[in-house]
Amino acid sequence: MKLALFTLLALTFCSSNSWSMCQVLDSSGNPALPQNDPVYATLTGQILCPQNVQNLKNIWMKAGLRVRPAMVANRGRNNPKLGSFSFFERVTGVLKLGRGPMTINEGQLFFGHFTTATNGTVDLDQVPDKGKLMIEVLVWNYDKKYFNFYELIGGGDRANWFYRGDSRDILADNRALYLSNSPQKPPFGGRLRCSGCHSSGGPIMKELAPPHNDWWATSRPLIFTPNQTSKQVNYWVSDVMDSEEFSHAVKTGMVQLEQSLSYQNLKSSMSLPEQLRPLFCETEINIESSPQPAEGASSVTISSASVVNPFLGGSNIQVSSASYQSLLGQFDSHFPENGARDADHPWLTPVKGYSDLLAIKSLIDKHIVDLGFVLNVLALDAKTPAFSKARCDLLKLVPPAASGNWKEEFISSLKKSGTPAAQVLHGYLTDSKFDVEWQKAQALKYVASLQGATPAKSSDLFRRLIHA
Repeated sequence: MKLALFTLLALTFCSSNSWSMCQVLDSSGNPALPQNDPVYATLTGQILCPQNVQNLKNIWMKAGLRVRPAMVANRGRNNPKLGSFSFFERVTGVLKLGRGPMTINEGQLFFGHFTTATNGTVDLDQVPDKGKLMIEVLVWNYDKKYFNFYELIGGGDRANWFYRGDSRDILADNRALYLSNSPQKPPFGGRLRCSGCHSSGGPIMKELAPPHNDWWATSRPLIFTPNQTSKQVNYWVSDVMDSEEFSHAVKTGMVQLEQSLSYQNLKSSMSLPEQLRPLFCETEINIESSPQPAEGASSVTISSASVVNPFLGGSNIQVSSASYQSLLGQFDSHFPENGARDADHPWLTPVKGYSDLLAIKSLIDKHIVDLGFVLNVLALDAKTPAFSKARCDLLKLVPPAASGNWKEEFISSLKKSGTPAAQVLHGYLTDSKFDVEWQKAQALKYVASLQGATPAKSSDLFRRLIHA
């Protein structure tokens, strides 16, 4: 009798304890399938789910992990009035929570959260309003060899953790991007909202290259005036890393994903137009700017990548600050919220995304295309290295599969097409004159013609900047 009672109590305790453990949900509100990553191990190892970023960070720091934030001004460095900033944090170390040690290397675990200003104080935005995104996390899955995505979502009185999907789901969500001919068919799927920004399925940082215009730099910290910062935000700010250090971590994660055999197998299962999309179109973009802040600079540097694609070569272009300021006035450039003429660093411009460049290199390494094919495609509308509609529209002419003669089929489709862009690319791909050296030489010649740009050429470049 005593043994039976003890067994009943033990079973009751175990049942009660299992129900009280933190539960990760899927997007349908059901328990998520187990995942082999440090985030799932952390959450399901807690009796109570961490309800805010402070809880989560404390768990990891007590476990001996190194958690360090980077910081960006969401509405621009010189527009801090609304207190809108984001912390994006990098996690590294060895996690020892229940399942045995999990080594988290550089670029494998990031999470982001946000701030808001209330009564003149910038504070962490961690009130669990219903439906609000409180934390977003991406983490390397050791079995899949690509990234998983999690969110902490407010539920009104408490917050809930959701596993949203992985890199494979993001590739699936973006399957129709630039390829759909039907206005009724949306270009994005609905598996997870992360697909809209993390288009390649990995970490991102838009201002990846120096000077990281709106990011915290050791030599140029962000400003919070006219607000003050809360004690909690001060604590975070005291450990903020330099933007270049965070950029290195993001690049490391991007490279690890691109080099993953599992990820490459995912891409190999896609149609040929999907695989070639980063070459013809933009899957992700980055933003680059002049290295020196506008204030006090004698000249403005125009990023080479905004003039020609990096595969074609090129070099930065210099424009006098006086000419640039004149262009800002001529085109009445200004921010609607604060009236400023420009960003902190001038000539802030979109460029081909780092992840797209990695993807193009992978296409070459896998012998799907060669460098000559790549340069001929990029040479089409070369003066528009990002967001070229003429170049991107030709993606629809690419055959669905990489059969043995797909290039011949593509060339035939170009010839049959009535568009000028198709005819130009057809010429590039069929005339041996247009080889690698010729295309690079033409790009360098074009860039050289812009050095010491005349007012007319500067104006033309500026028009492209504001219409990018």
